[in-house]
Amino acid sequence: MKRLRQFFLILIFVGSTIDLSSHLATVNSIPQAIILAFKNGNAEQLASFFNPHIELVMIGQSDVYSKSQAQIILKKFFRQNVPENFEVLQRGQKEKVSFVIGRLITSNGKFKVYILGKGTGNQYKIHQLRIEKDYG
Repeated sequence: MKRLRQFFLILIFVGSTIDLSSHLATVNSIPQAIILAFKNGNAEQLASFFNPHIELVMIGQSDVYSKSQAQIILKKFFRQNVPENFEVLQRGQKEKVSFVIGRLITSNGKFKVYILGKGTGNQYKIHQLRIEKDYG
């Protein structure tokens, strides 16, 4: 009886794990290239996913910028804060809108990064990007 109960618990755990992994695959719609662009400090690669106009909120500045303006601002940010690592803390998706919250570790400290975008794959476009000092 005890073994049967253990078997059912394992079966429930495995079943929920399979269901969770399929859910995570759908939540994972933000292209991996965006994550790599943050890890490498590649403003050009990141800008390739920008909407033609993007809301950029960074330390000391907040506005809606053209794709090229935002790329220049990010390039300067990456020069001053050389990325060492980027880790995804949370992901979420509802219909075609998805977000990532991450931690960017740089030569000058840690930053929280919030990415909000829409679409899938190569058609994914970032509409809002926030980079704030991480005090945690």
